[in-house]
Amino acid sequence: MFSIWTPLPEAPRPPTPEEGQPAEEEPAPDADDSLPPMTKDQTRWILGPKEAKKVFIKFFSQRVGSFSQVLKFEIVGSLRAFDLSLQAVCEFPTVNSFYRNVFMTHKKTRPAQQPESLLSKTFVVSENAFDFGPLLIKKDPEQRATDETLRPVNSSVLQITNNGKYKVEAAFTLASTLPVDEGGSGEKSPFILEPETMELEIDETKHLTVWSFPDQARLFKDEIVCLLKDNPNPTIFSIQALGAEPVVEVDQGVVEFDRLLLGKKLTKTLTLKNVCPIPANWKLTGVDALREEFSVSHTSGTLKPCQEQVIEIIFEAKEEDRFEPEIKLEVEDTEGRGIQQEVKVIKIQAEAFKISPTVTIGKDDSQALDFGAVRVGEPKENVITIKNEGKYPIKYSFTRKKKLTREIFTVEPEQDELKPLEEKTVTVRFLSQREIKLKTTTQTSDIVLNILEGESQDVHQPIPINVNVNAVFSKYSITPLKTINFGPMQYDEQVTRSFEVRNEGLFEFKYDICGDQDLAAKARIKEERQKEVEERISGTAEAAEDPKAAKGKKPDAKAKGKAPAGKEGAPEGTLLTVGQYDVTPSTGAIPPGNAAVVSVTFRAEGAKFYESTLAVDIADRDPQDHPDGLPFELCAESSIPGINTDDLDQVFEEQTVIPSLDPSLNTQTIISSSLYSTQERVFWFGTLVASKNPEGAKERFKIMNPNKIPCTVKFAVKPRAQSKSEGFAFEVSPDTLTIDPHKHKYVTVGFNPTAMMTYGGLFEALVENGDPESKSGKLVFELRGEGTLPTLLVEKPEEVDAEGAPVLRFRKTRMGREAVLSIVLKNEGQVPATARFDALHHECFSFLGNLSHTITPKSYHAFDIRFSPKQAQSESFLLTFSTLGNPYEQHKVLITGEGYSESVTFEGLPDDELAVGDCIVGKPKTMTFQLANNGDKPVRFNWNLGDKEEFRLYPSEGHLKAHSSKQVKVVFRSGEQIQYDQAELMCETVVIEQKPAEEGVAPDGFKDWDDTMKTVRMVRPSELRKIMQAREVEERRRKEEAEAAAAAAAKKGAKAGKAPAKKEDAPAEEEI
Repeated sequence: MFSIWTPLPEAPRPPTPEEGQPAEEEPAPDADDSLPPMTKDQTRWILGPKEAKKVFIKFFSQRVGSFSQVLKFEIVGSLRAFDLSLQAVCEFPTVNSFYRNVFMTHKKTRPAQQPESLLSKTFVVSENAFDFGPLLIKKDPEQRATDETLRPVNSSVLQITNNGKYKVEAAFTLASTLPVDEGGSGEKSPFILEPETMELEIDETKHLTVWSFPDQARLFKDEIVCLLKDNPNPTIFSIQALGAEPVVEVDQGVVEFDRLLLGKKLTKTLTLKNVCPIPANWKLTGVDALREEFSVSHTSGTLKPCQEQVIEIIFEAKEEDRFEPEIKLEVEDTEGRGIQQEVKVIKIQAEAFKISPTVTIGKDDSQALDFGAVRVGEPKENVITIKNEGKYPIKYSFTRKKKLTREIFTVEPEQDELKPLEEKTVTVRFLSQREIKLKTTTQTSDIVLNILEGESQDVHQPIPINVNVNAVFSKYSITPLKTINFGPMQYDEQVTRSFEVRNEGLFEFKYDICGDQDLAAKARIKEERQKEVEERISGTAEAAEDPKAAKGKKPDAKAKGKAPAGKEGAPEGTLLTVGQYDVTPSTGAIPPGNAAVVSVTFRAEGAKFYESTLAVDIADRDPQDHPDGLPFELCAESSIPGINTDDLDQVFEEQTVIPSLDPSLNTQTIISSSLYSTQERVFWFGTLVASKNPEGAKERFKIMNPNKIPCTVKFAVKPRAQSKSEGFAFEVSPDTLTIDPHKHKYVTVGFNPTAMMTYGGLFEALVENGDPESKSGKLVFELRGEGTLPTLLVEKPEEVDAEGAPVLRFRKTRMGREAVLSIVLKNEGQVPATARFDALHHECFSFLGNLSHTITPKSYHAFDIRFSPKQAQSESFLLTFSTLGNPYEQHKVLITGEGYSESVTFEGLPDDELAVGDCIVGKPKTMTFQLANNGDKPVRFNWNLGDKEEFRLYPSEGHLKAHSSKQVKVVFRSGEQIQYDQAELMCETVVIEQKPAEEGVAPDGFKDWDDTMKTVRMVRPSELRKIMQAREVEERRRKEEAEAAAAAAAKKGAKAGKAPAKKEDAPAEEEI
């Protein structure tokens, strides 16, 4: 493929190719000069110094592809080699045949079903062919240049692109136009190519227009052959087109309507279907000539391929006639080329007729089935007459939509056929097992007679059948309703009462009364009722009465025989005895609007409640209304008068009721309140003070009549025993009471003691005409009470003097302070006692609170006395008090106290106690108070804290002027959790005397000083060390003294927080 050519020295022409070798093509000459004569036989070259020679490499190939080769050059005498790589490509002129580049529209596969499979100007990859799709035939191809409407439909553009290395000269032809020996078909092709030739530069694209004008309704196929210059291989594109003409099919040629009743409408349909692959225009002609009975929903339109159009033809029967009109279907193309389908004729056949039935409803032609009033369970019939007046057979049927209507009405025959001029009678039977009242109208009737067309059985005329019927049970009322209550009666009495049975219905009925438990009588009554119904149905009994006649009918003489005045229709009957009751009459018949009065007599006997139930049977009533008879209750009570003696909580509702007077119970309650003991049957008035209650005590007892008849009760109080040790001081009021049933009244018993002693008696309540052997006839219980005086005891103080008087002794109290003690009194008596103290006239003693107070039995009360010493000496006072209401009781209490004074005291500390409270660890808490000198001389003070390092007092030592005070600040701070309870902080004091001549001493002879006062002076370091050493020695001494003092104080057990001034046997004097 590659060869080396060396120019000749004399530039001869290139050698001629040897015989039998392929001719070599010389390379094209350069633009500037032509190639010199060369030879390819030289493979060695001699180069002089600085010399260069030019050699040429030629490439020649008879097949397309990419080629490469390496040329090796060597220098004689050198081991080094030089490689020259050669590469070359050989190709034909080509155009891009890939379908995405050539065809504008493409699809992988063709859909299987129409009309989706009818593609237009689309390349189908699976078929490797370009499909023009369906095209209208018989178009003139010669008009393609002048008729602009042909190009969008009958032409398509293909893109031809030069994607090769060389300029392309292309020629296009159709395979069908080739000679037969070269593969041509010899048939005329519907395809035209424009242009037939084109030149394309590299990467240039031009359009090839393909026309298609099929002349027959069939599929045409061909191939576009693209011939390229210098390329022996042609490029072929398959194409096809489907010739088509408009074809629309109709599913039927005759539209036949059945016989149609006048006034009816019937719709028939025609279905048009486009069976060709192109759209088609259709039109129905002759529609305007149709008569007014016919209407057509659609008369024209366009159908796409495979599309259907349903056309409705409506026939409305307006007058009797037969019709046979015609309409035509015309089809043509949608492009306006005048391509038409053969005209199709569609025939229409129809007939209109009418039905003329005559319907007579009811026996009297009242146009309603009037059954009137009917007993429930008895049948009644009526008729309907139907006649066919038309020329065609008709049918009829009855419809009853509601279940109730189907149950109570039966129609025979329910449906049938009537020939022309034929007449038939239909029987309607009514039978209801329950009450119902119907009076229907045309809008509400549920029975409908349907007149049907004999052939199609279409409903011609629904005729509502109006019904008037009233099915009823026997209607009644019983007054009073269900019960006669005679109420409570005195035994051996006899009372008669009555009840009324009234006929509220439309028919006469019979009634029977028996005992509710008399099963034999109930069975006999049911058997009689069933027999009466059977007789009426079978016709043996008189037919059902006319309700209007029944209402106007007067009862016969027998029915009026024993009716009370003003009552009609009370029939005779027999006497019925049920328990203590006599019932008459127990049977009878009552016409409509009349009533029977039934008398019931009760005979009272003993103390008992009598209750009986009657069963009243009304003939032909609702069977669900007490099938075993209407219960009618009779009740009465034979009573004996009496009072309540069992429920003692009711009798003593204003007092307290306890089970027993046993001493283990609450003594205070027993004595101080009025109560009744059920075990001992004793009413206790309590203890009363005669002088305090001159009218005595009165208690009311509730006497209740629990029975249903009135009673009269007599009351009395009597002595219990003839004993001097027990008095009688009771009275009762009133002595007689009349109490209505279930009511109550109160009787009052008074107790008025006149001496300190125990009283007793008996209370009696007797019921007149009561049962002496019954508890309710008598109420008896004991009465007790006690007379007494109030009394008090001194519970505190407990100390007494030589005469036995209580002594209230105050502790020693510092002047300026106060002390309070209490005198506690106890009521040991059985009644409340009031203590009254005499006025306390003493400057050091005072009474706190009221001078008198009432103390309830078995309780205490404290009276507070305050002691406020005015001088440092002993004080005393004799206090007296008395018990009100008890002239025999007078008490005395001796009050003593002692006052003292101190030279140094703490001010602002209650009870000389410092309450620090809770503190936070590490945080100080500060409090202040006053240190006061009450003496006449100055003192020196010093705080001895011992081991209580958490406390700091400022000042901790100093001088205090006579009759003055100094503020002390206390700081408490602890670095850990610690608790102090009654810790002692000791303040040591000593009386001092200052010399007036000393520096700083005031004219009054006092110089103020404490350790919070500081004097600043300049000292040498040596002096400072001496001073600090002296202070350390002094601090050590003071600490030892403080620890010793604390140990001594702990042994004495002094009170916490109190720092009394130190007492010396002889006050020491200190000179300053």
